[in-house]
Amino acid sequence: MARTTTRRAAALLVLLPVAGGLLTGCGRTDKAADTPTGTGAGATASAAAGSPSSVPATRDRTKSDDSQTDGLRVNSGAYGPDTCKPGYVWREAVPGDRVCVTPATRDRARYDNSQAANRRLGYGAYGPDTCKQGYVWREAVPSDRVCVTPATRAQVKEDNAFAGGRRASSCIFNDGVTYDKKYVAVGSNPTRYRYLRSPYLGARWDECAHTVTLYIGGDATATHYNLRVDKRQRELTGTDGPRRYTMKDSEFTGGTHDLVIQSCKRGGLFQSSTCTNWSPTVRLAVHVGTNAQ
Repeated sequence: MARTTTRRAAALLVLLPVAGGLLTGCGRTDKAADTPTGTGAGATASAAAGSPSSVPATRDRTKSDDSQTDGLRVNSGAYGPDTCKPGYVWREAVPGDRVCVTPATRDRARYDNSQAANRRLGYGAYGPDTCKQGYVWREAVPSDRVCVTPATRAQVKEDNAFAGGRRASSCIFNDGVTYDKKYVAVGSNPTRYRYLRSPYLGARWDECAHTVTLYIGGDATATHYNLRVDKRQRELTGTDGPRRYTMKDSEFTGGTHDLVIQSCKRGGLFQSSTCTNWSPTVRLAVHVGTNAQ
C-alpha cells in the first residue's frame, strides 16, 4: 500500500508543472501579470516573446541583476568623494591639497604662497627653508614649508582635523534597467522606458535620501497611474512636477524589484477607468551596494 501511494505522489509531481505552470523551482513562471495588455505593437511583441523555458528566463534575470552594477553610482558630487559641502572649497595650499576650507582660507593660502620667497631667511638651522623671525612652516602636508604666521599654522591644523566632516557624504544611488523587448528609451538620468502605446517609466533608489523615485509620463490625458511592484498593484496619487512619485525605501526589501506602470483616465458616473498598456518592466536594486557612513 505504501509503494502505491508513493507512485501516485510521484505522478502528481510530474503532472503539476505541465498543468499549472506555476510551481516554484520547476522553471515555469506566470508571465501574464507583467505582459502589457491591449492592442499596442510593443505589447504584442512582448507577449509573443515569452517562453516557458527556464533557461532564457534565468539568463535574462541574471543579465538584469548584473546590470545593476553598471547602474550603481556614488552620488558624492561633481568632484567625486572629495567634493566639499556647500560653503567650502578646496584649500589648494599645495598641489593635490583637497582639504575643504572656507573661501577666505583658500584666498589666504594663495596669498601665503605668493609671499613664500619673501618670508624665507635662506639660511639657518633648517637650511634654505628657514623662516624669518615671526614665521613658521605652514605644514598643510608634512612637506609643506611655506612660511606663515603661527595663527595661520594653527588654522591649518584645525582645518586638517575637520576635513572629513566637510566633505559631501558619499551616497549610492541605483537606476532601474529593463531587458524587455521592443522598448523605447526616453531621456536620461535616469533613463525612462516605454512601449509605443504605454507610458514611460524610470526609477531611482537614493541611499542617502532613503527614497525610491519613479519618473513617469508620456500620456498627457492621464488622470492617474497604476503601479505594480513585484506584481502587487496600487494606484498612484500625489504625483508632482513632471510626473514624479517618491516612496520611502523602507517599503522595499533588499534586492531587485520589478516595476511596471500604466496610465488611466477615470470614467464618468458608473463607468470604469480606461487604461493603456503596461510599460516595460523596470528592474531596480534597492538597499544594494550601500556605503557605510
